[in-house]
Amino acid sequence: MKKLISSALLCCALVLSIACNKNAFIPAYNPTDSLDQQLAAIHKNGQLPGFAVAIVQANKILFEQAFGYADIANQTPYTNTTQQNIASLSKTFIGIALMKAIEQRKLSLDTPLNDILPFSIQNPHHPNVPITIRHLATHTSSINDGGFEYRSVFLNESFDLNKKDIGKENYQFFKEWEKNERSPLADFLPAALSSAGSQYNKKIFLKVAPGSQYQYSNLGASLLAYAISLVVNQPFEKYVSEQILTPLSMHQTQWNFEATNEAEQATTYFQNQLEVPAYQSNLYPSGGLQSSLSDLSLYLMELLKNHDGSDTLLPATAFQTMIEPQLSPNQSPPSDTKNQGLMWELNGQQAGHNGGNYGVTLFMSFDKKKGYGRIFMTNISSYKDQQLIPQMVEIWKLLGKEGDRLSK
Repeated sequence: MKKLISSALLCCALVLSIACNKNAFIPAYNPTDSLDQQLAAIHKNGQLPGFAVAIVQANKILFEQAFGYADIANQTPYTNTTQQNIASLSKTFIGIALMKAIEQRKLSLDTPLNDILPFSIQNPHHPNVPITIRHLATHTSSINDGGFEYRSVFLNESFDLNKKDIGKENYQFFKEWEKNERSPLADFLPAALSSAGSQYNKKIFLKVAPGSQYQYSNLGASLLAYAISLVVNQPFEKYVSEQILTPLSMHQTQWNFEATNEAEQATTYFQNQLEVPAYQSNLYPSGGLQSSLSDLSLYLMELLKNHDGSDTLLPATAFQTMIEPQLSPNQSPPSDTKNQGLMWELNGQQAGHNGGNYGVTLFMSFDKKKGYGRIFMTNISSYKDQQLIPQMVEIWKLLGKEGDRLSK
């Protein structure tokens, strides 16, 4: 799925949109106001339909609050239990699932992918260099989405918006998605990545060898999830549910094709606040999980416990391996995230992941030194938007300031 707002945009918005742009959003509040007052003012004076935020420590929720509407037309409040797609935050669950499978001795980081798959995948420019599990987990597999990921997205309802409503680019994507159909990973992946596949194109692969260069890939992340499902002999969604969601009592979290309670789900919006038609992706592990602020708070608290040395989700050593920098300078670490863990983005003491797609934007991270984490989620797109991004970044900065204060 499209990574509509990356850490690069986050940093750019911090430095340029707020510090340098005279037209940037300036919230109407006083510095002495409480955090909830400041956030309420941002919502009142901004364009976010609804959003929810949290600051947590390993054993304590320091702040958790929601603002605005899950559905504008019906004035349905956005609450801590409102569910929405979490986009690329889903990839952190691939990271946990990977370490679980390693713990169970089902595979290792350096297992060649072709030792697992029922079909063969190789970079045609470097056919003798195997793609490994580590390559997939660090986005160094040389698999380049190259727009192919958009063939994976399909609509769940009719699409009746026009170009004037949502713009030419967005319109073209949704018109293409109307043509696509659901396809299981076992069919979709070999069709795209195997040289014998019906959708194969060698341009999907970079000309550099596997392991030599970072290239963010939703296709590669879903391929990793599929490999995990093969070695554990279980569908990936069921493995995640049994190993992560159920033990953490994350009852408001499920894959979008499993969601049944529409009353709890947020309506999602384009940047002009028109409703986004419901869609799904065949590459669901990369960005198809739905969750709520309450559940993500439980998840983040558990991760902080793990970081503190508690053997909760994972053995402490496995958890530390997952969030250790994996890239060397010659692998071209992404400038926006500084380095890459195993499906986790790293920036100094921060470990986390951002997520964005049509109708949703999320930030989640924890500070390894300060011992707290923060979450921001909203039901509107933010891609290349010069009004919405500064509002979101201002909220993120406020959560950091309050987290610093409360965690002392």
